[in-house]
Amino acid sequence: MSATDNAGGSGVFQTRCALDPATPPASFADLPDAACSLTSVATNGTHAIYAASEDRDNNVESPLVSRTFKLDAAAPTIAAAATTQPGANGFYTGDVVVHFTCADTGDSGIPAGSCPPDQTLTGVGLAISSTPRTVTDAAGNTRRN
Repeated sequence: MSATDNAGGSGVFQTRCALDPATPPASFADLPDAACSLTSVATNGTHAIYAASEDRDNNVESPLVSRTFKLDAAAPTIAAAATTQPGANGFYTGDVVVHFTCADTGDSGIPAGSCPPDQTLTGVGLAISSTPRTVTDAAGNTRRN
């Protein structure tokens, strides 16, 4: 976070901020009297930051600057499952359709069309397998099955 003073001003003396305070600050004096440091946010979700600066002539911003942002650091999930049932002996006797299911525990969600389409496996033998697929959530987190 940074601040600049008006042209011809005395310069910024300090900037204070609060991330997700229990009670929104009403003035510069309500902000923690410490350097503004926002190095990490630990939880997914919507967060609010309040900030204000004071110049070298003791003028403070009014009103406070308030912004919200969303954080989603959780990768989505993707699972593959055969939709075709094997024969009585446990072996597949024809094509096998593999369906992919995608979900997101973060706040961004899975964009429409991002979960891979069904895959049809054909052939005979033990070496037939589904090709790994990936899904990316709206925040850009990726998972491969």
